Amino acid sequence: MSVPTFAGEEHLALSIRSPPLVGHTPGHSGVVVSAGDRTVYVVGDLVHLPAVQGPRPCATGMVFDVDSDAAADTRAAFLERAVAERLVIAGGHTEYPGLTRVLAHVGGFRLQPELWAEWA
Repeated sequence: MSVPTFAGEEHLALSIRSPPLVGHTPGHSGVVVSAGDRTVYVVGDLVHLPAVQGPRPCATGMVFDVDSDAAADTRAAFLERAVAERLVIAGGHTEYPGLTRVLAHVGGFRLQPELWAEWA
């Protein structure tokens, strides 16, 4: 596998957006970074425990969520959207290697680590 390089200044055609992800802390939002046909949705603290909140996105009780009901609602809606749109997500609490694909699974979701080598 070769690693693409460039010399000098290169214009990177990026799109960066920051949609709200309410419930965790005031102003909590995500960051969506797109380049060409690749998009990563950085979800921050939307999911704290992927093994618990994937299968049960409405699980509340995280002391860090200032509005745990809103956080659970936001998480459930977002994970549903992630499945429908085949989003790749990243966050502070996703499993190694950091990129994650959301799959529908037994009444909830499964957060499947995505190999970043496939993104090279």
